[in-house]
Amino acid sequence: MESAYLKLVAGIVALAAGAGAVVFVISLIQKLPPIATPASSSAGAPPVTTTAPAATSGFPTPPAGSVVLGAEEGTNALGLAVLPQSGGILLQASVVGTQGNGLRGLSVRFHVRGSSNATVAGTPCGPGCYRANAPVARPAAVTVSVGAHDVAFAMPEQWPAPSGAKLVADASRVYRGLHTLVIHDTLGDGHNRLDTIYTIVAPDRLSYEVVGNSRAIIIGNKMWYRLPHERVWHEQPQLPVQQPSPFWVTAVDAHVLGSVSLDGRPAWKVSFFDPRTPGWYTLLLDKETLRTRDMLMTAHAHFMHDTYSGFDAPLSITPPSG
Repeated sequence: MESAYLKLVAGIVALAAGAGAVVFVISLIQKLPPIATPASSSAGAPPVTTTAPAATSGFPTPPAGSVVLGAEEGTNALGLAVLPQSGGILLQASVVGTQGNGLRGLSVRFHVRGSSNATVAGTPCGPGCYRANAPVARPAAVTVSVGAHDVAFAMPEQWPAPSGAKLVADASRVYRGLHTLVIHDTLGDGHNRLDTIYTIVAPDRLSYEVVGNSRAIIIGNKMWYRLPHERVWHEQPQLPVQQPSPFWVTAVDAHVLGSVSLDGRPAWKVSFFDPRTPGWYTLLLDKETLRTRDMLMTAHAHFMHDTYSGFDAPLSITPPSG
């Protein structure tokens, strides 16, 4: 089942100033699992699993065991899967349109650079699915050409890439165990982008500001929000949120892409596919603390980049005054 922010909102294009922004951001932050009832929204987040539930009908799910990566391709979501095989690699491009449907009839080519170089044409393998085999034993980079658009992907430092399943599971537990957290979120649909700053205090306090737009505060079963260019705060009932909670639910085919330095601290770079979004994730995880420092998420009409700070900082969220 889709996460709530993907299920409830068609995309940022439909986002209007004012109450629409409030509805959008609340649906975004409540997200996973689905929030059809107060019980489901206030229950603790389930542990991240590494087994894939049934794929969304018609969705071009990556082959099991692949290294999986995602990126924007215009307004489409592009997923790349690379699977080691005897004498080379299997490549799959998943091209997903704005309505979550796999796109047929595309011209897709893979340009592989590594121990040798190869360019191969993708063969349709279902809606939005294009596959090819390349005789490259150790890929260093893959560029996917979808029509006239080229999207480049760096391959893991080590090949075959080591599993990142335990890293993601441990990092997810660390995320859920935080007392406070600040998220700087950029979310786009291929046309527009929305910048939002979230402040979270466990277990059910949240404030956010859509830059240049709305503000809101959630405490338990109440929400206060202020529309653009207003001074008055509006109060209304609210299904309690359970935060902090990662955006992903399942982490399938998690692999370690390598090590990076982030603000002078070493971090693991890990990617995986979440069939429950459905979407592709790349995380930067602090090596010492396993805190999630950075997240890229690619899903249909939702291209998200989050940076994280304020870990267990002395933050507070209180009702608005006046």
